[in-house]
Formats: sequence, structure tokens, C-alpha cells
Amino acid sequence: MEQVQHNIDAFLSRRTQALLSIVDPIVSSKFGPAWTPVVMAIIDNESGGKIGIEAAHETRFSAVLQTRDGATKTVKKALGLMQVIPRNIADYATKYGPVYYEDMVGTTAEAAAIQIKIGVHVLKTMINSMVGYLPSLKVTSPSLDPDNLSFILMAYAIGQRPVQNMIQRLKMAAIPLTLANAEQAEPDLGKPQNQPYFYAKKILKKINGIVGQLKNTAQNSDLFLLLAAGLTVFLLLNR
Repeated sequence: MEQVQHNIDAFLSRRTQALLSIVDPIVSSKFGPAWTPVVMAIIDNESGGKIGIEAAHETRFSAVLQTRDGATKTVKKALGLMQVIPRNIADYATKYGPVYYEDMVGTTAEAAAIQIKIGVHVLKTMINSMVGYLPSLKVTSPSLDPDNLSFILMAYAIGQRPVQNMIQRLKMAAIPLTLANAEQAEPDLGKPQNQPYFYAKKILKKINGIVGQLKNTAQNSDLFLLLAAGLTVFLLLNR
């Protein structure tokens, strides 16, 4: 066990280890461990694992957030590990209590947990909104179908409504719901501002890499056992 843990420490960066220890309990409580590599891949893509990062460009979905000194701040950029847009942060605060601007740009472990919790909430909202559109989608399933996951990732990138509408059009045309078919049928979805197909493929590749790392370095560790269900993603993506 000590040698396995040494291999994990040598292979995974300290930042990745720290984030994994925060991500997995949050994700497992919401969906199950199969989704942990998905969230880790989104974090890697959105912020490179840098806690409290602010997006380079403004979004049209601005919102007013509370500050810890009792004031407010108009925020126009996506924030945090999962780059949540301000409007979604404000929606979360309305439902679950105050979210302070300082936590979304903070760099402590506590701030990281808040940023991940809100990002996971947004992801779960996207997943739930797609259940009725993707008949085979099972949120708590130990295995994740890569095509279903692709549509969810596209919704995370550009919002659920355009993806839901596209799925409806594919169904009406009797086109099987796969990423390849969607891209062929509607190549301009989200353009010119967004590239949802590219985004989904990039995240899938990152998931593959993350799960592969854990598989190759932690097969006998508690960490591997905790994330074992997530390996079905790796197997599906390499069919």
C-alpha cells in the first residue's frame, strides 16, 4: 500500500491530489463516483485547477453578488474552478443561501469546496434537464454512456435549451442520438461564439486521461476503489 501511495504521489500533482480529495465527496453525494472524473476534467479545462480564477472575458450573464463586508458587487465574469457564470452563482445563492464574492475568487480549501459545490450544482441542473430528452440517461448509474455525456457537456458549455431543441429535431428526423450524428446534422450549433462539439470532445478526452492515470497508478489503493465505478467511462470511450 505504501508503494502504491508513493506511485500516486509521484504521478498526480499535489494540486490534483488536493482537488480530488475535495471533489469526490461532493460529487459522490450528488451523483455517485462515476462522475468524479467528469468534474475533474471540467475543472482542468475551465481553470487548470487554479482556485479562484476569474475569466478573461466578460459574459452577458452578469449578476450582483454579496461581499463579506455587507456590500454588493456586480460581477461580469465567470468565476472559480468550474468557471460558473455570475447568474448561476446568484441563482444558487437564492436557493441555498449567501455566496460571497470573496469565496468565488478565494484560494483556500474552503473556497475551493464552495466553487466546486456550485459548479457541481450547475452540472446536476444540466443533467436533470436532459433526463427527459435522453431516454437511456440514468443519473446515478455506475456507467456513463459517452454520447449522453456529450450532450450534457454541450449543455454545460452553451446552456440546455439549444441542446434540448437540437435533440428534439434529431428525434423528429429519426436520427440516432450520438455525438457524431449531431455534429453532422447540425454543425453550426452554438457558433460563432461557442464550439460545443469541440468542447464535448475535449472534455471526453480529459476524462479518458484522468481515469487512465488513476487506473495505472492506484489499482490497489483506497483511491482507486473509491473511483472504480468511474472506470466504466474509460472502458466505454475505448470500445
